[in-house]
Amino acid sequence: MAGTYAIPGYFENCVIKGDRVVENRFLGKVLFEYKNHTLKEPGFLGKTVLVFKRDGIFEPGFAGKRLFNVSKYGEVKETGLFGRTVGAIPTQWVYDAPLPPKEESPSNSSEETHVDTRAQDERELREYKEELDESLGYVADYTNCKPETKKITVPAKYSKLTAIAPALKSVETVVIHAGVLQVSQQSIHCSKAYVVDENNPKFKSIDGVLYNKEVTTVVSVPSGIDLTTYRFPETVTTIMENAISCLLDVFFIQKNIRNPGNISAKKGFEIEDGNTYLKIADNILYSSDGKILYSAPKKLKLSRLVVPDGVETIKAKAFSSAKVEQIILPNGVKEIMSNAFIDSSLNKIFIPSSVEVIGDWAFYRTKGLTIECQAEQKGPHWSEKWAHYDFDMYKPIIIFGLPNPDF
Repeated sequence: MAGTYAIPGYFENCVIKGDRVVENRFLGKVLFEYKNHTLKEPGFLGKTVLVFKRDGIFEPGFAGKRLFNVSKYGEVKETGLFGRTVGAIPTQWVYDAPLPPKEESPSNSSEETHVDTRAQDERELREYKEELDESLGYVADYTNCKPETKKITVPAKYSKLTAIAPALKSVETVVIHAGVLQVSQQSIHCSKAYVVDENNPKFKSIDGVLYNKEVTTVVSVPSGIDLTTYRFPETVTTIMENAISCLLDVFFIQKNIRNPGNISAKKGFEIEDGNTYLKIADNILYSSDGKILYSAPKKLKLSRLVVPDGVETIKAKAFSSAKVEQIILPNGVKEIMSNAFIDSSLNKIFIPSSVEVIGDWAFYRTKGLTIECQAEQKGPHWSEKWAHYDFDMYKPIIIFGLPNPDF
């Protein structure tokens, strides 16, 4: 079973590996360990932070406060009669946990009733696991595919294609049946073709490329398709983020594309005549009104960049791996999206107080970075992981309350 789990205030969007709660990314940090119906901090002397019972999650201690209710499906709910679902835990944690105390009676204590109850619990647990597995969707990985697998077919029972493990590098073809209504396109890949049943109401494949049914959106492009010669249908206006994995020297943008997602290129971009939605300035791709900065080329080398006035959004991965050393953002920028500067050569950036939102890992793996902020403190809508780092070598220096950049 694959999926992500969350308990508000403790962890979110995490995966369970054995008895460990791990961040959902490559080399993710171990946050907690599950032992004997409890959640503990990692390590030999890890502190107990939560206690699990069959119907709820509690603070540790003899009279620990009930923090959440838990359903038999592993749904974590607010306390109260109509508590909202706010997270999820593995179903095995639910059934592994002790039942709430009950008054004993002669009928409950008989061996025959105990056996029947246990068998019923085991049947229910299998059913719940199957239901949860189907709702989470199909994940192709080493548990159900061989490393040399070339063709993946989504099993008929699944209505969602969740992921194809990156380690399955040999995958050439992905077959999607008529009942697949969701595709996590950021987590799938193949080298030759997506093949979609013609009766599928949500998706369509043309020349191996995966589109939405109306062929207005590119969902995923096989890595082996040559985009230097391939043209998307003229109906296409949008390229979804992470739909394209290949990295071209120059990315050619057709005239009807108005939302290019997070396309990238080594050297630059070229826009077809007649495209009124996008523009290029100093080799960087913007929306035609200048409000969105989409992408800077990977090989763009600048010691200093002053982003033009009027820009309001820095898109996800906009400066991913770019060789820009210093950036000054103008007053008026409102949003810096997730991974905007990941793996870049950035060593200094100035963030004006107009920035309302910063996404996860915006400055991830940027070595020797100093972040100068005009605001006096972190904004309420800045992600908790806006300046996240794993190793001290990537720890940024953050300075608040600077009226102007000092570089």
